[in-house]
Amino acid sequence: MIFNAGEEHRPALDRIGSGILMLEKFGFEIYASIDGYSRFIVRIYIEVSARTAISVLRQYLDAAQSNGSIPRVLRVDLGTETVQLGDTYLLLRRSANNLPGYRTTVQLGDCFFYGRSVENQPIEAWWGQLATSSLFLYYEYLHKLQKEGHFSRDYIPEQVSLLAIYMPILRSRIHSYVNTYNIYPIRA
Repeated sequence: MIFNAGEEHRPALDRIGSGILMLEKFGFEIYASIDGYSRFIVRIYIEVSARTAISVLRQYLDAAQSNGSIPRVLRVDLGTETVQLGDTYLLLRRSANNLPGYRTTVQLGDCFFYGRSVENQPIEAWWGQLATSSLFLYYEYLHKLQKEGHFSRDYIPEQVSLLAIYMPILRSRIHSYVNTYNIYPIRA
């Protein structure tokens, strides 16, 4: 999801949400939201099921609540995980009738867009940076474990062990990366 903290009059798309599948086959799902103007990472989720429709909707509501606002325009990847988001977003937009710049008569097509991953350039570029700087080593290591027969996703005890050991490490590493990334804004 893209959230825009930029200039009020700016007609740019506000928030883009997207997930990265790099570690999905090992049980780690990662989903993030980025501000389309400032490139600030609004939210990052590292979970077992971060890309389900309910999870993505919950992530959006959490981000809106912690931000204290909703964007004027929301663009998301076209995927099964975003099907419930459009209707919920429209209800929130229509209930924002006392806020300047928000119309209660807004239609879904005026404020909610599906974009192909290639159109969601801010988050896709950021995924590339995260993958090469933080995730690649984990991918290589976990892939090696699987290749050498030390890990099978089909064997539940191994999956649980892998998640128990590496989920806290990945979360810490990725949150640290996000905090460092957000210190140096592209645009203020």
